Amino acid sequence: MTSNDPQAQSPSFFGTRQGRHILILGALTVLMVVAAIYAVSSERQATTANFEPFVFFPDLEDQAEFLREVIITSKDDGVVRMEWDGSSKWFAPEKFNFAVKVEEIRGLLIQLLETEAIEAKTARADWHEMLGLVDPAQGGAGVKVELKNADGDIFGALIVGDSVGVGAPGSDGARYVRRAGENQTYVARGDLSVKQDINDWLDRNVVDLFRERVEKVAVTPLDGAPFVLSRATASDENFALNSVPEGRELLSDTTPNQLGSALANVKFDDVRPATDFDFSKGAQLAYETFDGLRLSIAALKLGDDHWVQVSADLLPESVVPSGGESTAQPVDPSTGLKSREDVEAEAALIVSRTAGWAYRIPSWKGDALQRDLESMLKPLEDDAADSAAE
Repeated sequence: MTSNDPQAQSPSFFGTRQGRHILILGALTVLMVVAAIYAVSSERQATTANFEPFVFFPDLEDQAEFLREVIITSKDDGVVRMEWDGSSKWFAPEKFNFAVKVEEIRGLLIQLLETEAIEAKTARADWHEMLGLVDPAQGGAGVKVELKNADGDIFGALIVGDSVGVGAPGSDGARYVRRAGENQTYVARGDLSVKQDINDWLDRNVVDLFRERVEKVAVTPLDGAPFVLSRATASDENFALNSVPEGRELLSDTTPNQLGSALANVKFDDVRPATDFDFSKGAQLAYETFDGLRLSIAALKLGDDHWVQVSADLLPESVVPSGGESTAQPVDPSTGLKSREDVEAEAALIVSRTAGWAYRIPSWKGDALQRDLESMLKPLEDDAADSAAE
């Protein structure tokens, strides 16, 4: 008897020869994937189990005395090159041989000496990109550190890649690394946050003169009349403007303080030889402290950039009038006032660091050094009315 059920009349797809073949192939594919996963997992477990951690530069401590050049290359910041003069100074050729902080070089060597491989990863060059380990010279995201000796030979080179993902073995502070010229990659433990900006290797401090020490600021602006700001004692809160024109007023009692405080924590954004500029065409400022330091500042504005030149010397020691008392402020740690001996050492240090150099400083610092007398006063009534009408 013939069935009326269409499913009974037509065999299922998987009941056909073609369907059975596809079903078998699918099953085989699943088995192959499972087998591959098992094989990779087993290989990794075997590799991890047999892996012995090692440091990349075991002889670096002995080789450090032959180190003459450190090169750091990255995709975004390019090449940072630092050289040793063979005597007492590390310097940056790209910054006109400006001094590099020795402690930064020492810190890098310690980082490299302590960097330890704790797990072997892929040796496939086509997987380097996934770990951030493509050589930056080839446009990759890796950061390459090279150490050279006096003959220009590289005796240590490491490429630092991405941080290891959270939860992965050794993920706490670990990164992927490989030796330059080798395909084998590793998970490495250690502080490998290599600085890639040359400014991070330089001593960017220009001056650091807190307002509490400043007694007087004599200003000869590029335009307008010279003027002087001063305080009678180190405990005075505000600077006074000594030359308020008749009929004029300060914008506020605190207006002079911006200029009086402008030399606190000044760091440069760029540095060049002072001979590249004509500082006679800039504002001239002299800061004098209660404890006898004088800082002379030439401030030049070029477009949107502010450049300064700095020099330091000592004021004459205070003279005690007959029957009178010294006008010098006593040494006071709360105000930062120093002894004559300390001020003399401070002036010598500033001169040794700043002589011959010009510094590009942040615009907000530069704008303060460019203030003229008019900018510190309330507008004249006619000027204020004209401004309101506009």
